[in-house]
Amino acid sequence: MEQQFILRVNEESKEILQTNTKNIELEVIGEDTVILRHNSIEYTGYISKLPCIIESHKTMDNQQFYKISDISHIVVIGNKIKGEHGITPPMYNAKHRFRKRVVKTQMVEEIENRVKELLERDKNCVGVELIFGEGEQKEESEDVSSLAAELEYNLIASEKNIVTEESDEIKQKKELLKELEEKIKTKEELLNTASNIILKKRFQESIFALKEEYNKVIGKIKELENNEKD
Repeated sequence: MEQQFILRVNEESKEILQTNTKNIELEVIGEDTVILRHNSIEYTGYISKLPCIIESHKTMDNQQFYKISDISHIVVIGNKIKGEHGITPPMYNAKHRFRKRVVKTQMVEEIENRVKELLERDKNCVGVELIFGEGEQKEESEDVSSLAAELEYNLIASEKNIVTEESDEIKQKKELLKELEEKIKTKEELLNTASNIILKKRFQESIFALKEEYNKVIGKIKELENNEKD
C-alpha cells in the first residue's frame, strides 16, 4: 500500500505549480502545518483530516483497477479549513450529517441501576395482584361485551358462509346429474340401434357404470341436504 494525500493549492500558486512540478519540496512543521517550497518561494499550508476515507486506485488498461492507498488527509495551501466536508458535493457537511450519536454515560448508568433495582424488588415479591379503578373496570367490561358481540357476529357470518358453500355444492351436483342423465340416454339409444354383440356389451357396461355414478351423486346430494337442515 502506498501513502498518499490530497494537495489543494490556492489560485496564486496554482499556475506556478502547473508549469513546473520538479522543484517542489513539502516540509511538515508541527502537527497540522506544512511549508511548500517551489523555486525558493515558500507557501504555508495546513493539514486537515477528511471526514471519511477515500480509496485510491490504479489501472494499466482502463479496465481492471487495483486499490493502492487509503487517503485520510488533505493538505491545503493557503487558508486553513476545517475537515467538515468531503471533496465531492454529496459529502458536503458529512462530518455533522453522519456523525456517531454520543450517549451520555451517566444516563446509561442511571437506567441500568434503575433496572437492577426493579429486578431485585421483583425477586422478593410474594404475589401479583391487579387492582382496577371504577373507570378501568367499566372500560374492561365494555371491551369484553364488545368482544363477545363481535365473536358472535363472526360465528353467525361464518355459518351463513358455510351454508352458501354447501348450497353451491348441491347445485353443482345437480348439474352433474343432468349430464349423467344425458349420457345414459345417449348410450341407451346407441344400444338399441347397435347390431354388433360386442358393441352392445360395451354400451351395457358403460350404462351400468354411469348409473352407479348417478346413484352416488344422488346419495351425496341427500347427505348435503340433511347437513344443511341440522
